[in-house]
Amino acid sequence: MNKNITVYKIIISIVFGLMGFGANFVVINYFFYPYTATILLGLLFPLLITLVWGWKYGLLSALFGGCQSMWWIWGPSNGYAIFFVVPTFTFWIIWHGYFADLRKKQKHYKWWMNTYIIEIPFRILSTLNLYTFSRWAITMNPPSWGWAAQSSNVIPMNFSNFVVIKQAIVAYVLLLITSVLLNINLIRKFFKLKISTANFKTNYIISFSLLISVCFWIIDSIIGALTFYADRSFIDLLVTNIPPYTLYMRTALTLACLIGGIVASRLLKQQYENKERFDFAIKGTNAGVWDWNIQTGELIFNKRWAEIIGYSLNELQPISIQTWINAVHPDDLQKSNQLLEDHYKGKSDFYTCEVRMKHKNGDWIWVLDCGKVIEWIKANKPSRMIGTHIDITSLKKAEQKVKEREEDLRITLNSIGDAVIATNIDGKITRINPVAQSLTGWNLEQALGKPISDVFNIINTQTHKPAENPIQRVIREGKIVGFANDTILVSKDGTKYQIADSGAPIYNNIGKITGIVLVFRDVTKEYKMRKKMQKMERLEAIGTLAGGIAHDFNNIMMGLYGNISLAKSIINVNSKAHDCLTDAEKSMDRAKKLTNQLLTFAKGGNPVKENIDIETLINDIAIFSLSGSNVKFVFTKDDDLRLVIADKSQIEQVVSNMIINARQAMPDGGYLQIIAKNVNISHKEISELLQGQYVKITIKDEGIGIEKQHIDRIFDPYFTTKQTGNGLGLATVYSIISKHNGYIGVNSELGKGTSFNIYLPASEGMDITEKVKDTTNNCNEIYDAKILIMDNDKTVCKVTSAILENLGFSVEITFNGKQAIEIYEQSYKEGNPFDIIIMDLTIPGGIGGKEAIKDILKINPEAKVLLSSGYSNDPIMTHYTEYGFKGIVIKPYHIKELKPIIYRILKM
Repeated sequence: MNKNITVYKIIISIVFGLMGFGANFVVINYFFYPYTATILLGLLFPLLITLVWGWKYGLLSALFGGCQSMWWIWGPSNGYAIFFVVPTFTFWIIWHGYFADLRKKQKHYKWWMNTYIIEIPFRILSTLNLYTFSRWAITMNPPSWGWAAQSSNVIPMNFSNFVVIKQAIVAYVLLLITSVLLNINLIRKFFKLKISTANFKTNYIISFSLLISVCFWIIDSIIGALTFYADRSFIDLLVTNIPPYTLYMRTALTLACLIGGIVASRLLKQQYENKERFDFAIKGTNAGVWDWNIQTGELIFNKRWAEIIGYSLNELQPISIQTWINAVHPDDLQKSNQLLEDHYKGKSDFYTCEVRMKHKNGDWIWVLDCGKVIEWIKANKPSRMIGTHIDITSLKKAEQKVKEREEDLRITLNSIGDAVIATNIDGKITRINPVAQSLTGWNLEQALGKPISDVFNIINTQTHKPAENPIQRVIREGKIVGFANDTILVSKDGTKYQIADSGAPIYNNIGKITGIVLVFRDVTKEYKMRKKMQKMERLEAIGTLAGGIAHDFNNIMMGLYGNISLAKSIINVNSKAHDCLTDAEKSMDRAKKLTNQLLTFAKGGNPVKENIDIETLINDIAIFSLSGSNVKFVFTKDDDLRLVIADKSQIEQVVSNMIINARQAMPDGGYLQIIAKNVNISHKEISELLQGQYVKITIKDEGIGIEKQHIDRIFDPYFTTKQTGNGLGLATVYSIISKHNGYIGVNSELGKGTSFNIYLPASEGMDITEKVKDTTNNCNEIYDAKILIMDNDKTVCKVTSAILENLGFSVEITFNGKQAIEIYEQSYKEGNPFDIIIMDLTIPGGIGGKEAIKDILKINPEAKVLLSSGYSNDPIMTHYTEYGFKGIVIKPYHIKELKPIIYRILKM
């Protein structure tokens, strides 16, 4: 409790006690010989304190004089009565204070706790005390002072009756006065009490009923003294000597008035409380109320209705339906009238309309107008309607802000390059941006409210089985979750996208998950590129292994290959040994082919590009590869088919591998269709290709097809489904096409066949008429040439020397670049330079061909140098002419390969 309020109550209690103390000395005495009875008006003051603040403050006020002044009034003369009267009055204060405290603790106290009702049991107790203990104590032991000492030993019963009645009347009069005072707003404010309209209006009924009984008592006493009881005075009939029947009648009337007043007070109070509740409810909603007589147009508004539009009720007088029409925005009247008409016709249970109304300050405010017809003249003819106005301007502004934020969010989501889908906690879609609509194939109207699994249909890349519902995982873990990279989104139309996605929970302000947001993007191109890079890494791993042994292995093979070719050249072609050497040479050809396949994976397997007539190349290889088979070859091409920029030997290997695979896929025969046509690839049409001109080669078979689970692995090294295959064919094809900056794709259906699409860069600026014709060099001419061989492998030098000498050339051998430079310089100075130098590209621990040619060309810029190598990762192998070499020969080689190259260089 506030300390200042407590001090205030204590001070007021003491002051009122002192006021009562003084008031009690102004007494009204009734003489009842030989006794007197006194009315103490000063009791009103502690009684007020008691009923307002309870028994503690009431007792404090009584002790300061409200009751205790009776000691001074009766002390000298009233004998023992003082010991019984003063405590009784003090207990009376405590009695009413106790019940006043109980009433304060209860919002709606019981009827029997009413101030006037609880007076009855107290009066019964005090009467019993007066008739028994007090009366007989004074009679049996009169005091030794005052008039009581000479009085009769027996107090007359009629005096006791008089005291009882007098005390009851005085008590009710004091309660009546107190009740009236406590219902005056000024007094309630003084005592810091709440203003209670219901109590203020209904407590008067009880007070008025008691006032009627008091007035009747007085009037009956006057009439009795003037008419029926002439031997008795007014005072006798009022208090001292009331006839028994008259007393009974008056008492009955008093009780009847009291009971009637209480009942009427309770009923009226309940009505007032109901009205107050209704008024509080209206105030709580901050609503304006209207009551409309539809037939007359009369309209009643409450104060709040006028305040909503900035007026007082007086300013709006006279009020009618026109008052409302004048305030409503013209654009909203038609809508309101239509909604009213719908309500009249029973289409809606309530009339509800949002309208704009003109405020006194000139602004337009938004009002929610709600109402219902409560009286009807007849069906479809309303008579009376009531309703409310609620100011929703702030709500509209908030809605506008929400719409603006919603629009900002929509613009933001629509501007995001990633796809975004938001759901509620049940997994129903609440938002989806355009990117997500495009990828899923569901537009906004179709997707909203749908389960996320219907729209966001994802499967595992490897197994093609449905993936885990992302919503459940996010809810389960309660944090941002990144999903597996191997996820495919299946669009509504069946299109499949490789996606990278993540999900995050949406929390409200109390930390509860209210929804989920999914963010994903199409990474199909990146996924394919990553797979391609992984494939290339695997190929490079094999290439590293292959390249590590290729140089030495090719040198070894060079010895075998060269010697076999030499042996064949010097032996009789009809001999059995010649046939054996031919078979050995075929085995070496297969070994060489396998080595070349391995080298394709190596970094050194870069193509030596030139303009290739792809039409002739395909025809030649197809006719050769399909010779004797039951596969029919069908070739379709554009008439102006472009040349391609490629390594002829590598592309021959590609075409050969593809045709052989197609033939093996059709063991029972069929059609092999090859289509070659010119295509222009636009920007990002095929992610693996740059924009430009290409020749597209489609190879279709009617074979058994490829199973789906194998499609992504067919280009992997050593992957094969054939019992006799080595798994290098398609891997070689893939590697060659990639190194040509081309692209190879595959489509297959089990039982129907397979189609491979190969894209190779087309030659720019060359007309079809400029295709290079394959001519056979005239190698029968006799040359007297001097050739220098530089190679660190003695076997290679020996075999190569034997081949060249067999061709009639003069040969000199050296094993490193430094010696080759010195020998060439010496011969050049002597005027007898070497016609051709065959140089190995790399010499471990020494100068190879790459470095040596620089010094050779310094000695003689016209020097003819042929580059020889079994493997290298140096780009010089592809661009050898830029370094001054006139040609290149790849180990191992034999006479048929070396002879035309030597003759071509000699003719330069």
